[in-house]
Amino acid sequence: MIGPEVVPCLYYKHSLWIVGFIQVLSALEVSLVHYPIFICLTHENVTLGNLLGFVYTLAWFIYQAVMTASGPEQTMFPSRKYQDILEFRSRWYHVLPSLLCTALLVLRFLLVFFKPSLLGRSTQPQDEGVPMALAHNIAYMKRLLQTRTPEPLGQKNWFQRRLYTWDACFRFPARMLIMVAMALIGVYRIAFIRRILSLIAPLPVPFPDPDGIFLTITILATINHICQIMVQYRVQMRRMYKGDWKDLTRKLPATDVSVTRSMTYIGLQVTFLCLGMVTIVVLLLSLIMVFLLRRLAVRHFFLQDKPAAERPLALNNIRALENASYFTMFFFMIKAVYEFIAQLLIKIILGCLNLARIDWSTNPSKPMGSLDTGYLTWVSMLLVDSAHTNPTALTFCHLLLQSSRADPDVNTTLHTTARAVAGARRRWWLAYTLLRNPGLVVLRRPEIDLPVKPTAPPA
Repeated sequence: MIGPEVVPCLYYKHSLWIVGFIQVLSALEVSLVHYPIFICLTHENVTLGNLLGFVYTLAWFIYQAVMTASGPEQTMFPSRKYQDILEFRSRWYHVLPSLLCTALLVLRFLLVFFKPSLLGRSTQPQDEGVPMALAHNIAYMKRLLQTRTPEPLGQKNWFQRRLYTWDACFRFPARMLIMVAMALIGVYRIAFIRRILSLIAPLPVPFPDPDGIFLTITILATINHICQIMVQYRVQMRRMYKGDWKDLTRKLPATDVSVTRSMTYIGLQVTFLCLGMVTIVVLLLSLIMVFLLRRLAVRHFFLQDKPAAERPLALNNIRALENASYFTMFFFMIKAVYEFIAQLLIKIILGCLNLARIDWSTNPSKPMGSLDTGYLTWVSMLLVDSAHTNPTALTFCHLLLQSSRADPDVNTTLHTTARAVAGARRRWWLAYTLLRNPGLVVLRRPEIDLPVKPTAPPA
């Protein structure tokens, strides 16, 4: 990347804005490097896009593998004790997510390119293009129009009841899948860097972390956040498909604001998840130790010593408790100030633990939800996705296009029908006028001969 190569080469003491500018260039470099893959994935010509995508991703995979295997001359470890052991492995561990994603893209392009020939059928004609409503949208509409029957109790297994239930009528958009992939890569990178740093120079933490227990708990908590975000997205999108928007903010953002903020969702969500992971690592150690110390103090100094595992709510001396409550009444008024500070700290801690969940608003009241920029980005993304992935609207447009393709003269059918209706209306008025005024028949064109007997004009 540009950043690690340019910053050490500056012959003068660089400022922070220079480092930020170089980081922006690094992000632009990554976007330009992977932009051909994006073009190949979204190209209208499926065969050409898959062929070019396979060639480019395979070349990029080989380039990454060769550069990682060769490695730079300088070492990233200052101590020779860890250099020989960790230098080679660390390079591969660092680029492992990128290599894995590139390998999956190579297999994807190869599979899609040879899939029609493997199934024994030709490719889809280019004139038809991509259908407006996909298979899962049509399945959603069929299920919506069917009468609901109660689901058998024993049909769902333990995984479906406790964790996740697969829905064939719903598919996550590419935006959410990219967010999950980048968030998992970010979690992996943070865990990897922290592990390497702990081996090189142990961090001065107040409590030890044997075998990375707290780091493992933090990783699992972050992954749980990612899964909860995906579940929350599906639940809210289902409600919005039905027209239920009561869970959103009372004042919805404008359309231009929604589109603008939806573009920033992936970067914002990944950053919140990674920073939330770092916050959990720090807070988890302190919370566990404080909880254990308070529990030990209560069990050994306040409650009665009973042989049962769960001690009853029984004090050693109830009279002493009453006298202590009387004399300490004003003292506890002062203590309430510290309780207030403690409640404030608890809310701050809980807010830090849930910092990665931008699908929840930090403001409990809906009118103040617009002040939470992260939640406003989430709502904007939901509005954009709901407007462009609604199965009802997509199925209607799909049926309309299918009916249009059945008649090649669809562009002139409406005009022809309108002219025919207007001509029929004119003929009916003409017939009615001639029947009411037979004397006008002789004034018509000579080629039209109507056998109408002259009658007296109407009164």
